Amino acid sequence: TFLADRRPLETVTLDLESARTKKPQKIEVRLNEGTLQAREFAEEPPASREPRTLTVSAGGDGDYKTVAGALFMSQPGDTVLLRAGRYKDKVAITSSRRTLRGEGPSTVLEGGFAVTGTEGVTVEDLAVDMAPGAGAGAGAGGGDGGRIRGALIAAMAGAKAPPVQNLPFSAEVRRARGTALRRLTVTGGDGVHVNASPDTVMENCVTRQTRAGLTVVGSPYKVLNSVFHDNDVGVLTVLDSVGTLRGLTVVDNRVQGVQIDGGRVEMYDSII
Repeated sequence: TFLADRRPLETVTLDLESARTKKPQKIEVRLNEGTLQAREFAEEPPASREPRTLTVSAGGDGDYKTVAGALFMSQPGDTVLLRAGRYKDKVAITSSRRTLRGEGPSTVLEGGFAVTGTEGVTVEDLAVDMAPGAGAGAGAGGGDGGRIRGALIAAMAGAKAPPVQNLPFSAEVRRARGTALRRLTVTGGDGVHVNASPDTVMENCVTRQTRAGLTVVGSPYKVLNSVFHDNDVGVLTVLDSVGTLRGLTVVDNRVQGVQIDGGRVEMYDSII
């Protein structure tokens, strides 16, 4: 009754007293597709508990029917494994020390994902496909470029702003610390946005056909062994962000390869 008038998937935290131990206990409850879910509130994993893997299948034969339901029932240290298939809803990760893992490019998020207000979250081995008609999969693209070793780039004269488009973020990391993005293929949308999220690492990823492959605002970050091609801008760094870029291939982007509008970037062993 308490949840009946609330929005779907809204979580309510209740302070209760355990009938067994008579000790205070905090419980999180919510409605998910007509099912009442409840879990004990915990941000630190119990010492005696082994990390679990919770599976979600687009065909409905996993441990959970929805990604949101699996993430809600997960505890710190757990992994939510998405079986191959296409998932329509945007995935929101708001709890720390979780891993969201796919089965490679055959696991596709059509609504993208957002990591908000967390610490130590990993998203890996999946694709985000927000371009109509674009298939999931990695591609490096062609083109020649200069190789920069140990260069410190302070500014880029004559940089043009990318054209304004009203596009949703393909992936977003906001007010989160220590987020790892690994082996992702991002196609279409507004690209990957990192905002006020220190120590974000993006590794072995591909972004293509986005407004900006990666946009970083006010965050120290690293990008390793990744490919940015056929975007408006490959990598955009703004507002005092400090980045380390190593092993990048940034080619065939329409406006700029690497655009720096405030902040500092150190780039090594990369092709632009």
